[in-house]
Amino acid sequence: MTRQCLVVPHDQFIAQRRLKKREAVGLVVHELAHVVRAVSGRRQALKLLGSGLASYQRGEEGVATFLEQQVTGARGHARMLRHLAASYSLGVLDARPRPFGEVFVFVRELLQSRYRKEQDEELLDHEVWRICVRLFRGCSPHSASIVLTSPIIYREGNACVWDLASRNDREMRRLLSGKYDPGNAVHQRAMDELGIYTGPQIDLDNLLVGL
Repeated sequence: MTRQCLVVPHDQFIAQRRLKKREAVGLVVHELAHVVRAVSGRRQALKLLGSGLASYQRGEEGVATFLEQQVTGARGHARMLRHLAASYSLGVLDARPRPFGEVFVFVRELLQSRYRKEQDEELLDHEVWRICVRLFRGCSPHSASIVLTSPIIYREGNACVWDLASRNDREMRRLLSGKYDPGNAVHQRAMDELGIYTGPQIDLDNLLVGL
């Protein structure tokens, strides 16, 4: 049996984010969801479920953010701000793509109300920088319309899982059974044909004790 380690980084940058204990545990659960889905998938007859079916990423991040929200208590669709930043940079609303600098100003204005104290200005800039760098990583900050659009699948996947949960859909019982998209009809049929109807569960109740 191969032992695996989940590494949670600890450095000054993370410390500056001022994460509350519940938020920190939520991030751990988010990453744990990825690990559990991978390990569960490798144990299935179709080993591809360990690395991911085609276009599984939306469901992957949707499940992870949904479980994270069960810990933090957040409601509504996750990663909305990042989705707005990506859409703004691509010019979705007005067909005018923006470079890094303009997106930075846009995101900073949206976040301004969260950082009311003067000493929070540096924290505000760090948070905005983190969001924008994540969006533009691997791309030129001077070019417009060329960004990493992964924030969009986070929100879309999260909305999909919340919809499944609101209908108490049977997919909720096998979310962690492998790396597939629970909102993808082709993936659903594949899981049915493989006879996979349930999966492991993360005991959130025990994790929440003392938070």
